[in-house]
Amino acid sequence: METKQAAVKNRRRRRKKRKVPLYLLLLTYGIVILCLVVKHSRPEEAAVPTQTGVSAAPTGVDYDESVYTQISMTQAQRAQGDLALVNASHPFDAAAVTDLQTVYSGKTDNYNVKDVELQVQPHVLSHLNDWLDAFSENTGLRDVNVVAGYRTREEQQALYDNAVATKGAEHARNYLAVPGCSEHHTALAVDFDLYDAAIGTSSDFDGKGQYQWLLQHAWEYGFIQRYAPDKSELTGIAYESWHFRYVGVPHARQMTQLGLCLEEYTDYLRGFPFGGEHLFVSCGDKTYEVYFCAGDTVYVPLHGSYTVSGNNDDGYLVTVG
Repeated sequence: METKQAAVKNRRRRRKKRKVPLYLLLLTYGIVILCLVVKHSRPEEAAVPTQTGVSAAPTGVDYDESVYTQISMTQAQRAQGDLALVNASHPFDAAAVTDLQTVYSGKTDNYNVKDVELQVQPHVLSHLNDWLDAFSENTGLRDVNVVAGYRTREEQQALYDNAVATKGAEHARNYLAVPGCSEHHTALAVDFDLYDAAIGTSSDFDGKGQYQWLLQHAWEYGFIQRYAPDKSELTGIAYESWHFRYVGVPHARQMTQLGLCLEEYTDYLRGFPFGGEHLFVSCGDKTYEVYFCAGDTVYVPLHGSYTVSGNNDDGYLVTVG
């Protein structure tokens, strides 16, 4: 028979045997909890940044009547707006431009103008003033001379005929658009030369030296150098260092950044239809949204500012912002 003392010892041994797995269980439980905490507190990987200034909206933009509305345009209106493409394949009716202002009446004192009758569209003059004022402030120069702006078809015809007569047909084809196909019909384009007031003579604007500032900063004021030296096969016009076209700030920025002429840019924007990805262009602290609407039905936002421009071909570009 087991003595009382022996029974006590046996109970103690059995308790010790039961305590070992309890410790192991607690230890195991603690390790599991620790692993879960570490996993939960691990930081997420940083997102890959998008290219500065350009991003794309999600695909599949729906026509939501609480956000957008439809407006109907006419085929004739496709030629209206800052992004209208004008070249030998895309003629332009100069007589359709009715909102004109003489440069002389609204210019600043920081540049010259060839004559008091030279005209551009009023919003173009405002941006031209800002651009040439900034150039003068940065360089101290005030000799840029605006020598061409809006031209009627008849004026373009006279220039073309004179170029053929004095410099030959090949020169005329290379440097002058045929009448009815000139950017100057839009009143969105200007030509520069340099005027020396001290001796009363003019010289060509080549964009070199201190005048490079104008080319480098043109996009900030909505202008592009329209006929680049490596784009003549696309534009149909030889390199013109003096010819600038207003297209608007976000578009000038994008064209400059990507190295596109207006012919290429018009094709590029077709890749951002209203119902697909939209283009977003950042200019300083402002971001613009751009999309293309084919045909004559245009979707515009109900809220916020926007502009609509025809491409003088198959549709419209909407710029929001």
